Amino acid sequence: MPCRLQSTCWSTALSLINKLNTAEARKFIQDHERDDPATLMLQASRFSIEPFRELVAQIASRQRARYKLPEWHAVPGLLFPPQLNMEQCSSEATARYKQQIVSGGKMVDLTGGTGVDTASLAANFREATFVERDSWLCELAKYNFPLLGREHIVVQESEAEAFLKGMDETVDLIYIDPARRDEHKQRVAALEDCSPDVLALQPELLQKARKVLIKAAPMLDVKQAMRQLQHLAAIYVLAVEGEVKEVLFLQDLDVPEGAMRIHAVNIQGGSTQSLDFSLAEEELAVPVAAPLVGQYLYEPNAAILKAGAFRTVANRYGLSKLHAHSHLYVADEPVADFPGRGFKIRGITQLQKKLLRKYLPESKANITVRNFPSTVAEIRKKTGIKEGGTDYVFATTT
Repeated sequence: MPCRLQSTCWSTALSLINKLNTAEARKFIQDHERDDPATLMLQASRFSIEPFRELVAQIASRQRARYKLPEWHAVPGLLFPPQLNMEQCSSEATARYKQQIVSGGKMVDLTGGTGVDTASLAANFREATFVERDSWLCELAKYNFPLLGREHIVVQESEAEAFLKGMDETVDLIYIDPARRDEHKQRVAALEDCSPDVLALQPELLQKARKVLIKAAPMLDVKQAMRQLQHLAAIYVLAVEGEVKEVLFLQDLDVPEGAMRIHAVNIQGGSTQSLDFSLAEEELAVPVAAPLVGQYLYEPNAAILKAGAFRTVANRYGLSKLHAHSHLYVADEPVADFPGRGFKIRGITQLQKKLLRKYLPESKANITVRNFPSTVAEIRKKTGIKEGGTDYVFATTT
């Protein structure tokens, strides 16, 4: 894998890009793009091409980009950063969604990284600046942005804090995606543990931008961040294919106090489903207590659960809640366009092997646990139910 190149060796980064961009290097990448990178490294003695290690790193990153960044992957000659950067960068799906949130004249991305979010957001701005402390990533950005049709993005090699301090004008947007690993390379989620510390930078960020958009980890405690961040206009919980990928916080000095909206968004295939609500709506909503038996069971998607719209989703879709802490809902009629999964209830029973076999003669089912004292593994051990099939068992407390 390429080393982390410091600001003093920008010429080394540029030299490496030139080597990776030769006709011979491109052909090697194309010929071996579907090969296992680890196996290629073990077979290094078979190849005389240089720089071999960096070419294999390109193959590994392109394999991830095929699914995470398909439009980038399709651009001839585009080069990619190491796999760790590819792992941490936004997907095209979430980057495209960000385009719907903000627009204006000038924007600055203080933590450019791979450049996926910069390139996407810049489509809605007349001027854009990509700020990154790593010279390798800066040279990649200078090379890749024109290939992506983003010639108007200016690349600046700098620490985020230093660039922010030196800004002498107010821009329409500052975007910041702080690194979520500590000095020991361990994952962190809290805003104050990330680098740069957006909480410490808040006064200056809000002084030098009309809007600030912060990207945070999916594991972040959203309620804690709400207490820490000022002038919040909106929160976006973004899930892709049912898995929460990131949480966005939009700060805007022009939005009045108490007007903040929370958007629980699930991007599924080519469609986007969103549930928007306010804190007041959630607090005032009174879910209907559920009868023991219902005809249909509903489980909200991960974005709604992360956003905390437990009462709102029940009221919006006319559902009854099984239990205050279960976050499962029932109805006697099918609910159209429910943002999550829906099931036809075949039966309700206790956790006993003999009783369950009545419904599962092949002893096979998918098991989900919600507010229940046993784990999935314990239930499988107790009942002998194997994983798989088209039936689902929800273990829950009414």
